Amino acid sequence: MKRPKILLALMAVVVFTACTRDGETIADAGQEGVTSMTPPELRLTCSDSPSATRAGNDVMSTQLVSGLQVDVFMRDATDGCVTYPLPVTYTTDGSGKLNYDDSATRLYWPRLLHSLDIYGVYPSGVVSPSAAFAFNTEYSFTVAADQRTDANYIASDLMTGFPSSPTPNVAPCTLNQDGDEGTVNLAFTHRLTKIIVNVAPSEKIQTGEGAVVQADIDYAVISHYNEVTEEYEDIPDTKYACITLLNVKRKIPFKVYDATSNLGTAIVADDAVSTISVGIGASGTCIIPPQTISAAFIQIDLMNGENVAETFYYTPASALTLDAGKVYTFNVTLDKPNLEVTVNNITPWGSGESDQTGTAVLQPTE
Repeated sequence: MKRPKILLALMAVVVFTACTRDGETIADAGQEGVTSMTPPELRLTCSDSPSATRAGNDVMSTQLVSGLQVDVFMRDATDGCVTYPLPVTYTTDGSGKLNYDDSATRLYWPRLLHSLDIYGVYPSGVVSPSAAFAFNTEYSFTVAADQRTDANYIASDLMTGFPSSPTPNVAPCTLNQDGDEGTVNLAFTHRLTKIIVNVAPSEKIQTGEGAVVQADIDYAVISHYNEVTEEYEDIPDTKYACITLLNVKRKIPFKVYDATSNLGTAIVADDAVSTISVGIGASGTCIIPPQTISAAFIQIDLMNGENVAETFYYTPASALTLDAGKVYTFNVTLDKPNLEVTVNNITPWGSGESDQTGTAVLQPTE
């Protein structure tokens, strides 16, 4: 199955003194000494792609949001020379471009007619500069335990970006220089697994004693007019659902790239399982490492003020394998005595198709 990719444009240009031979230097195009032998200016661009929403389930589905730092690693692929300090850190603008902080400087290909190794990693600080091109190096990444905010969710979205048109039969980060053309297109890929949980009551529990209706699940802020202050005040709901993932491994070892896949390896570490707070209300989204779930996986707490009124658990009927780079949507119907769950949209991020179904048993609150 073809993997989705986020295409980014790095519009920054940086001036540097390249690795040289016999005292040769590469200068800024506006400086004395630039000749026809100066390598082309390096510009990193991308194809158009829609911007993601800043809230809800579509955060960073197709584009990195504004204000994030991305580490870019580059070197001369012909002789392995690193021409400037790594990483070169850029900031996203939310529309497919990465901006270098020093807009007064420019970046060039390492040497005229030499190939270039280049790739990017988000979040910043994950890959060690000293081992940036030692692709067998194994790193560790841990997703946030509380992903109810966009910030923590986004910080958990491990991605690597390689040139969209690499040199054939070479490592996916390698590009040949095409005459005077210095443009490079990076395509970023989600390395982990996205989970969406939607919650709704079944028809038969919406009436009678202990009824559960949509208002018991949704979370909203109610605006109330205070006659004393003559101002409107926001009053949070007292009844809503809390969504939590159980028995999840949050830590993953990974490699930027290996010989079998440009995604590198993504095997879950044998670390202790923990919980992840997904959201409140009728829907929540989080990112976890790829793994297999065999125990209770989803917990739905129906809250009444600070008290838990009822708790529902979903346990897969059989081992559930969650693959890297895919989104899994769990449509949870609260029922008594059973919690019905359908699992669909197990696909690369950005498209949809149905897959498997399951049921879960309601367990009483202690």
